[in-house]
Amino acid sequence: MEFADGSQLPADLILMSVGVKAEVELARAAGLEIGETGGVKTNGRLESSDPNIYAVGDAAETMHALTAHGLALRWQARPTAKDALLAPMQPVPD
Repeated sequence: MEFADGSQLPADLILMSVGVKAEVELARAAGLEIGETGGVKTNGRLESSDPNIYAVGDAAETMHALTAHGLALRWQARPTAKDALLAPMQPVPD
């Protein structure tokens, strides 16, 4: 690999990760709040702005406890499923 300054780094393989942009159009259409990183804004239990809707994966965002900035979440499926399954069920309006 050759850098802009002309220096070189030998490599057999180069892997680039350029980021992920959450697809949140359905969430936006449902009236859910979108956070500063572009994901569905969630609380500490990964509930969206509608407490009956959870968000997980690349589309979810919560506040980082130390920096107070949005944090995209990719590791939280198991605890969120547990919370959703154990939460009291709300009646669905007719």
